[in-house]
Amino acid sequence: MISKLRCGVAVLFCLVAFGCTSNNIWLQAYGGYDQSVREMVAGGQHLDGLNYEGTPLCYAVKADKVTTVQLLLDMNADVNAGNPTGARSRTPLHQAGFNNSVASARILLEHGADVTIRNRDNQTPLEVAMAAGNYEVAGVIRDYGTTYSSWEQCRRSPSIDCVEAFIAKWPKSGLIAQAKQRLILLREEARKAREAEELRIAALKKAQTCKLKEDNWVYKGKACRNGYANGTGEAEHVNGILRFEGTFKNGKRTRGIIYQNDEPLFDGAIVAGKPDGMGVCYNNGEPEECRYYKGKRIDTLYKQRIEMAAQTRYMEMLKDEIEKLKSAQVLAANGGPEPTTMSDDMMSALKKEAARQITGAIFDQLF
Repeated sequence: MISKLRCGVAVLFCLVAFGCTSNNIWLQAYGGYDQSVREMVAGGQHLDGLNYEGTPLCYAVKADKVTTVQLLLDMNADVNAGNPTGARSRTPLHQAGFNNSVASARILLEHGADVTIRNRDNQTPLEVAMAAGNYEVAGVIRDYGTTYSSWEQCRRSPSIDCVEAFIAKWPKSGLIAQAKQRLILLREEARKAREAEELRIAALKKAQTCKLKEDNWVYKGKACRNGYANGTGEAEHVNGILRFEGTFKNGKRTRGIIYQNDEPLFDGAIVAGKPDGMGVCYNNGEPEECRYYKGKRIDTLYKQRIEMAAQTRYMEMLKDEIEKLKSAQVLAANGGPEPTTMSDDMMSALKKEAARQITGAIFDQLF
C-alpha cells in the first residue's frame, strides 16, 4: 500500500511539475526527441508555452540538447521567453548559465539572446553562471556579448555600414528582420540624398560664370579667359564646407587661402588642386608655419602633433584592453579559463590602429 502511494505521489509530481506524458513537448525537448517535438508543434502545441522551468527551449537548454535547441529556434521559438516565477531561470540563457550548457549558450547568443534580462532574483544570465560556479559558460556569455547592444548602436545610427556589419555578424538573430528593413530604408534615403546632391551640384555648376578644371570645386567669381576662371576670385567645394579665395589660372587654383566653415586652414600655393610647398596653416585659429608635399603635410611640428595624438589614443585603447584582461582574470581566479596575455604583436597592432585613427582625422585628408 505504501509502495503504491509513493508511486502515485511520484507520478502526480511528474505530471504536475514536469508534465511527464508522451504528448508533452517540454519532456520531449528535455529528452532531445526532435521528431516528437516537430510532430507536436505541427499538431498545435505552443512553441513558447510555459511550464515549471520555462518554455520547451528552456528544457532543451537545461539538458544541453543542442540539436533540439537549434530546431526550436529554427521553428521561431522566442529566444528570450521564460518563466519569471520559475525556480531557476527566467530565460533560456539564464538556464544555460545555471546548468553550464556551453554549447546551447553559444546558439542562444547567435540567435539574439538578451544578456541584460534579470530573473526573479534580479540576476543577469552572467551573474547566474558566476553564482553557480559555471565559469566556462560565464566566459562565453561575457565574451560573445549580445546582438541587442550591437543593434542598439546601429538602430540609432544612420550608417549603412553598421547595419550591413550587424547582418553579416548575426545572420540568425531574432532582430535580423528589423535590420534588413532598416537597411532597405537607409539605402533608399542614401539614394535620395545622392540624387538631391547631384542636382545641387549641377545647379551650382550651371550658375558659374566660367568653369574650373577641378571637378570638386565651383567657381564663384567673374574673372574669365576662354571660358575658364583666370585672375582673382572665389571658389566653393561641392561639399559645402571648404571655400577658396585667391588667384586662378586657366581654370585652376594657384595661390590663396582655403577656409573650412569660414575658418582659415591654409594660406599658400595650390598645385594640381592640392596645397604644395611652404605656407601658413592655422591650428585652433592660430597661424603657424607649415610645409606641404602634394597635399600631404610634412613639417616637423605637424608630425610631432600626430605622434602626441596617436600616443594619447593608444593609451586610451590600452586602458580598455587592460580592463578586459582584468575581467578575464577575475573569471580565471574563480576557476574559469586562463586569460590571454597581451603579446608584443597585439600592443604593436594597437599602436598602429591608434595612429591610423588619428591620421584619418587630420585636416590634410580634406585635400
